[in-house]
Formats: sequence, structure tokens, C-alpha cells
Amino acid sequence: MKMRKKKRGFFGGGPKNALIACLVILGCLFALNYLTDLSRNIQSITYSTFLDKVEQDQVKTVYVSGQEIRGLLKDRTKFEVIVPNTPKNWDLLREHGVEISVADP
Repeated sequence: MKMRKKKRGFFGGGPKNALIACLVILGCLFALNYLTDLSRNIQSITYSTFLDKVEQDQVKTVYVSGQEIRGLLKDRTKFEVIVPNTPKNWDLLREHGVEISVADP
């Protein structure tokens, strides 16, 4: 009678497969760390700085939620600012071609 070899799972093949598993896990951790750092790079700016950047056509998009605005400058910098709720803000953003998204606060 012939003996059948047992089939081993993906991680049951010894130290070589264990090393591959460790490398995959480390790669996932580095990717997660990189994505987390991208979301943290948000610069808080003052309202007057925000107005200056809008007037200089440096603001590309804004996301408005109540009095909080998060946005993206044309140089790919993310920012956040608290603004008073005045109609002048909307007019200024529209005059300078800023893309506006609004959410329920």
C-alpha cells in the first residue's frame, strides 16, 4: 500500500511560510500606519487666514458642517477652521470658484 502525504495548509509548511506570514502582517501594519498619518495632517487655521486664502484663490474645495469647515487647498494641504455663519462666506466662496459640500451639523 502506498502512503498518502498529508496536505499542509498555507501556514503549516514550516519556517518559510511563517516568515512570509510575518512579512505580510508587517506590510499591513506599515500600510495602516501610512494611511493614519495621511488623515492626521490637517492644519488648523484662523478665520482671517481662511479668508485670505479664499481671496488669493488658494482654496480648492470645502466641506461645511455647521460652523466647521474642512477643506483642501490647491497645493493639496488639508485644513480646518471655525467660521461665523454669515451669508458673506457663501458669496465669497462662490465668487472664487470654490467647490462646496454641505453636511447636516
